[in-house]
Amino acid sequence: MMTAPLPEENRYQALRLMLYLAIASMIMLFAALTSALLVSKGKGDWQLFTLPPIFWVNTLVILLSSGSMYLAVRSYRALQYKPYLNWLLATTLLGSAFLIGQLLGWQQLTAGGIRLSGNVSGSYLYVISGAHAVHVAGGVVMLLISLLRSWRRPLNPARLGGLQLLATYWHFVDLLWLYLMMFLYFNVS
Repeated sequence: MMTAPLPEENRYQALRLMLYLAIASMIMLFAALTSALLVSKGKGDWQLFTLPPIFWVNTLVILLSSGSMYLAVRSYRALQYKPYLNWLLATTLLGSAFLIGQLLGWQQLTAGGIRLSGNVSGSYLYVISGAHAVHVAGGVVMLLISLLRSWRRPLNPARLGGLQLLATYWHFVDLLWLYLMMFLYFNVS
């Protein structure tokens, strides 16, 4: 038996629900990781250290990427093809810069004697920031796919929902980083 394809609006409603479920699971993951850090910190044998300066630069980078994503959606809504592509490209580049900054931060940590397999405080920092980086990398892949698709075809108002879903995810990982930075700043340094 064949079924008719879902109308575009129903399709995005289903995808939106899946996105919200994914975001809820990410919230639970990071809540568990940060809770575990607090429990471990209370057990003693906790080494304090300074967060790599590049993590603060990354915070600015990810905030800028959230702004460029907002402008990409706004340009899409106005059917401004060139500005949309430029803002989407800016978001993709800023997301990639964030990932490169994370790698540099981990190198700075290692150079400072903080290793993944060393003291538990350093291990938590690597795991938490690494898990976040994986989620950002997933977002960058989706941004690249959107960018490639956009170069091949004109803007279609009926497909705005897909971009809005991507923007919701992107803003979420940005806000998540802000939370994680504040949490890590007050608990590992």
